[in-house]
Amino acid sequence: MSRKVFFLGWLLILPVLAGSSFDCKDPETGWQAIPGTNDAVRTLLVRNEILLAGGDFTQVDTFGDAREVHHLASFANRWFDIDPEPNGSVYALAALSSGDLVVAGAFTYMGATPARHVARWDGLRWTELAGGIDGIVYTLAVVNDELVAGGSFTEAG
Repeated sequence: MSRKVFFLGWLLILPVLAGSSFDCKDPETGWQAIPGTNDAVRTLLVRNEILLAGGDFTQVDTFGDAREVHHLASFANRWFDIDPEPNGSVYALAALSSGDLVVAGAFTYMGATPARHVARWDGLRWTELAGGIDGIVYTLAVVNDELVAGGSFTEAG
């Protein structure tokens, strides 16, 4: 089985945009460059061979052209926005055993759906996870099939 390794680094895109660049190491084909973003990428998750990125960015490079996205995007040979988008930065991504995706950060909405700092994608729609969290979530982990969140908050649910 072939496994890809992703590396993330900082890049200055002249003249004015500071952003992130990516490289992917595929054991079969070698290093591949992945176009970057206009601001910080805070989290990466590979799910079903698709790279998901979350962060402070509002644009991605699509091989020479900037594409508007807001804080959450997927990459499969080119960048795609994930719609609806969060209204603030994404700091953490996690995949649940059910296959659902959990996104957390400094947002309060996913599109028009209220989602206090944490949202769940079930493959069809975004929902606020368990009543939300009252502050910013910086990290997520799945431990023994339980979701654990860390950040600057005092109440969850």
